[in-house]
Amino acid sequence: MEDFDIVSYLLGTKSGGGGGGGSGGNAWASLDEPSASVGADGDYYFHLVNGTPALASEATTDASTAAAGWEFSANESITVVGARAKARSSYTATIKFGLLDGTVLAEKNIDLENGDWVTVLFDNPITLTANQDYIIMVLGNQNTFNYSSSRPTMATNKLSYVRGRYGSFPGTAEPGSYYNVDVLIGSGEPPYTADRQYYKTGGVWVAV
Repeated sequence: MEDFDIVSYLLGTKSGGGGGGGSGGNAWASLDEPSASVGADGDYYFHLVNGTPALASEATTDASTAAAGWEFSANESITVVGARAKARSSYTATIKFGLLDGTVLAEKNIDLENGDWVTVLFDNPITLTANQDYIIMVLGNQNTFNYSSSRPTMATNKLSYVRGRYGSFPGTAEPGSYYNVDVLIGSGEPPYTADRQYYKTGGVWVAV
């Protein structure tokens, strides 16, 4: 397959590869999950997200809690389009994003994959209010998450870490810690980020 540039993809279109047509070797990309009607055996598919992670660091110490996350303050009016999480086993958990008083602004199931960051998009983008605190948490199985007993390194200055959270949403405050769950800050326009890759074989898109 020829080289291709993921940033140059148009939603739902393909980047020409060596095979062409129905013979495989093409690359597809979209904000949607791949459907069986798209592509041919030998094709690749990239699932895109129109958001960038807030965390630049990753927690690595085993935690025992079944629900955890962290609290942050929005430094400006930003848009959150989804979330991501990482666990030490594969199963379906729940992402909750909301306010300190327990108000849930977004809630999505997330199919965690052992050792990998997995992304979900909220049904609607959420515009945050500057200087207000928010909480992002993942509710799953006990002994499957990692935490750090230090403040995280941030990939953006649009929000500021406040403290960790654990237990039922909105959680119990845990200063100076965080867990592997994150928000995605969106611009609403390209370039997009590819978070998962698929290969089509036997008529089925398989995550690789």
